[in-house]
Amino acid sequence: MSDEKIIYELTLLLIYLTSWEEEILKDTKTLVNWKNFRFEILDELEKQGLINQGRKTIYLTEKEISLAKEIKKKYNLKDD
Repeated sequence: MSDEKIIYELTLLLIYLTSWEEEILKDTKTLVNWKNFRFEILDELEKQGLINQGRKTIYLTEKEISLAKEIKKKYNLKDD
């Protein structure tokens, strides 16, 4: 696996691990994080459909949360 692929995976994992739940629409909650990662990595993750960027935040859908959980298992990180 290339270093670039590892960086993208670990960035998505860090976004997931440091996010919080927020109600974005009535009865619709998602995980949210600040955009405090390298913008070129965030842009590439969005281009791949792995995150959704707002003006100052990142939003994770169920699909993206599931992928982050898979990456967590892949790196043998303990589940909560």
